[in-house]
Amino acid sequence: MRFAAPLTVPVVLDRRTGVPLPRQVAAGLRAAMSAGRLPPGGRLPSTRTLAATLGVSRGVVEAAYDLLAARGHVRAAAGSGTYVAGTPAPPPRPAAGAGPVDLRPGLLCLESFPHAAWRAAWRHAAGAPPPTTAEPHGAAELRHALATHLVAVHGCRLDGRTVLVTTGREAGLRLAPDVAGDFAALFGPALRVGYAVVAQPPDHLPEQPPHVAQLAVARLLDDGTVARTMRRRVRVLTRKKSIVDEVLRGVPLRHLELGTVEVAGRVIGYGHLPDPRLRAALAATTPRGRAPGGG
Repeated sequence: MRFAAPLTVPVVLDRRTGVPLPRQVAAGLRAAMSAGRLPPGGRLPSTRTLAATLGVSRGVVEAAYDLLAARGHVRAAAGSGTYVAGTPAPPPRPAAGAGPVDLRPGLLCLESFPHAAWRAAWRHAAGAPPPTTAEPHGAAELRHALATHLVAVHGCRLDGRTVLVTTGREAGLRLAPDVAGDFAALFGPALRVGYAVVAQPPDHLPEQPPHVAQLAVARLLDDGTVARTMRRRVRVLTRKKSIVDEVLRGVPLRHLELGTVEVAGRVIGYGHLPDPRLRAALAATTPRGRAPGGG
């Protein structure tokens, strides 16, 4: 069976560099493997699916997979797909009767992830021409989309302030902004695109996201995907929060933010788990009358 699931790790292509596209695709995938976002044993998308996602020919992706295979980074299984080389790391030891479960906070909620819009945005961005002038504060398309979004959705008053494109919320906070944020909660931390609103902008930013990533996020903002995904994510996580309260009734806990709860000093992330899996994981991790981490 072909693996048709989309790749949620951004692979950024820059046609201005002169580096062949297969090498850029291979380098992007290899970077994700090194960072642990594509773990050993994980299955990669089919060449057709990844080519459609990136807006390149299937031959480009096939050549990239060949490069990775030649260097021992991936392995191909006939009739099954292409897999990240290596042995998967053993999962945390579960409680008796439970399967492996990952309760780290900050994992992506795929139930609210806009798969089709994500693919379309990256195809659109990959086909756009490169900028012809310097963009010291970020791509004009993204800055305009951010300004509209911040006013319409977040109720921000810009009042002559400047919207800057950053590589994430932490980078934005270093600029002493009035407002800073990013899109990690919606699209995953691998998408290093953020923003900051400042009264006195610097002449230029020390680092910016790749131009194609900026255009993709601009598209997601302009077509309403970001706003819809925010609302969908709140609905999904609110439902999961009620499951946490139900399963852990009687156990002292503190909700930190939607998708994250602190139980007996342990911070648990739950927004990424399907509802039945969440119930089972909470029941296994927290036996009746005993908080996680208890003796």
